[in-house]
Amino acid sequence: MNRIAIVIPYFGKLPYYFETWLYSAKKNKNIDFLIFTNDREIVRYKLEDNIKVYIEEFENFKERFQKEISFPISLEYPYKICDYRPMYGIALKDILKNYDFWGFGDLDMVLGDIKQFISKETMENYDRIYNYGALSIYKNSSKMNNLFKEKNNYADCLSYKYVFNTNFSLYFDEMGGHKYGYGQSTVAIRKKNIKILINKDCADINPKYYNFKLFVTNQNFDYFEYVDGKIWGIVRNKRVKEFVYLHFQKRNIKIDSEINQNHFYIGPSLISSSKNKILKNCKDKRQVRKFVKNKIVTKSNRTLKLIKQGAIKYILNSICKKVNV
Repeated sequence: MNRIAIVIPYFGKLPYYFETWLYSAKKNKNIDFLIFTNDREIVRYKLEDNIKVYIEEFENFKERFQKEISFPISLEYPYKICDYRPMYGIALKDILKNYDFWGFGDLDMVLGDIKQFISKETMENYDRIYNYGALSIYKNSSKMNNLFKEKNNYADCLSYKYVFNTNFSLYFDEMGGHKYGYGQSTVAIRKKNIKILINKDCADINPKYYNFKLFVTNQNFDYFEYVDGKIWGIVRNKRVKEFVYLHFQKRNIKIDSEINQNHFYIGPSLISSSKNKILKNCKDKRQVRKFVKNKIVTKSNRTLKLIKQGAIKYILNSICKKVNV
């Protein structure tokens, strides 16, 4: 099988849900996960051979990008790294040179059986596999490694110079959006010489709702079940659909102190190996009220933060088609 490396930088203390992500990553033994972090406590976790850890500071990681770009880049905080994901093939070329494919992903998720969805035939026929930032995979080729800086004629699509010259996060790595301009997934979809597999296999949770509603298909699920490396959507206690991953979208979820790493359930605000706890969690009115309250506070804080960062300017630039410069 073709060799795949998924790059995941995380600077600061690793999140509390890292261990559940790790359970699912370790099961994907034919995929390497490359974690760049300055949290040296990562060594306390049991890491399998497919989990490669690079201990370095954020400034050192930033320098990997700067040395490949001729102008001073703007990369002042870790979340902005998402905009630089499309250039991993160049910035990390020495590390990725022995892989046929490289990709990027998030930690606020539980992975399913990735190779169940990405077959050898899929890898032979596509340049980019999936179009979302939670998990995307690029063919390790000159065409794909340099796609981010290739000049295109799409006035509504972000150029790398525009993105790298601002410290505002523009979602350059994925679809982007009409608010700020479209990203590299949209460019790949439009280009005739790029074959991209659109992701219809993910359980990407819509954060507007307490109970599980998916972004991509608008399907509703009662809860999810992780068992022996696979993630299932459950309706009326029946496995309805298998997914390549479940993405929490930064949802606050409590994790039981002891769970079976090979079999657990994910409810709206709880991860547990007890199905009864999950069923109660799905109908817990107190948790619903808490979720609604947190959502209002989070949305308000995010809006204020975006205003302070000058979001209106970037929206106007998009409207005026000044994002592809």
